[in-house]
Amino acid sequence: REHKPLVSLGNQAKKGGYETPYFGKWHIQDQTFGRDDVAHHGFDINVGGKDIGMTDDAIQFLSRARRKPFLAVVSYYNPHDICEWGRKKAGRSERVTMHNGDVDINPPLDRCPRLPDNYDINRDEAEAVQVRRTLSSKGAPNAQSMAMEFSDDDWRQYRWAYHRLVELVDKQIARVLSALEDIGLADKTVVVFTSDHGDGYVAHRWHQKSVLYEESCRVPFVVRWPGGARQNETDDRLISVGIDLMPTISEIVGVRMPEGPFDGKSVWPFVLDASSQASTHEYVVTEAEVRLASKESYHGRSLRTPDFKYHLWSRGENREQLFDMVNDPEETRNLVDCPEYAGQLAKHRDLFA
Repeated sequence: REHKPLVSLGNQAKKGGYETPYFGKWHIQDQTFGRDDVAHHGFDINVGGKDIGMTDDAIQFLSRARRKPFLAVVSYYNPHDICEWGRKKAGRSERVTMHNGDVDINPPLDRCPRLPDNYDINRDEAEAVQVRRTLSSKGAPNAQSMAMEFSDDDWRQYRWAYHRLVELVDKQIARVLSALEDIGLADKTVVVFTSDHGDGYVAHRWHQKSVLYEESCRVPFVVRWPGGARQNETDDRLISVGIDLMPTISEIVGVRMPEGPFDGKSVWPFVLDASSQASTHEYVVTEAEVRLASKESYHGRSLRTPDFKYHLWSRGENREQLFDMVNDPEETRNLVDCPEYAGQLAKHRDLFA
């Protein structure tokens, strides 16, 4: 708390003359910024609430007459409630509530997706991940450990439920986008859609986050720019939301990033022009931690280059992994001991160091 970050999204926007409302789930690191710490996080309006309520609040704000532009954050919960669905599916009822819309825990199997190609647990999976599969939380099994008892059909129903939760939040996002249209702001408003983490989505029989597999750590970064920009295109350049969102928003609101040790890069040049020669990341890094009751932890990092992904855990068996993301995007074959990939392994070890 003595070392507040030097720059924040809200304050960058305020410097540019923007109003700064924040609606919904507070996700600006509670240990650093409480809601009341407006001086540092910069969001003058910050209101909680569940998904439907926060949409109502956001639309009410958008409908007001104003003289300033705005940077509005609408921070949704779903599809995060898949963790609650998993607990219900495992038979737990205490302290389990689907706050943002309930979905069936026993949908007909003929409506459920098939299992993914990487459904099986890797034979040489990192010890840290194996330990995480069995952990308890406050004396009770966590969602992942309970899900280890799921049958193949249970996991298929899990994927169905995840889709339904995505649909629930999509409806709320659609309400906000429709409001922008109705109010006449759609052609004047940049929309950025992203997330803090993914979900295991049954890959490697994984439920929730906390690991370095793509399903858990890869997230969307979608930008809608009204007029003149690329439309309906994807881009394979490496982006790290945690460090790249700040310079991207800063460029949009017309405020320079301050001097400092900031490694993020604005994606704005690529939104406007696919052939932009602006600098990009050579690699991006993801962090994970498996905390034990003994207060010891397994610390994990993955380092992603365009074609490969390198996992390293601080200790345990199989702590080092290398995957060919072109030919094995499901991360099923660890290449650390394959002589033909020794050069790539050495390169990624050097980048990690």
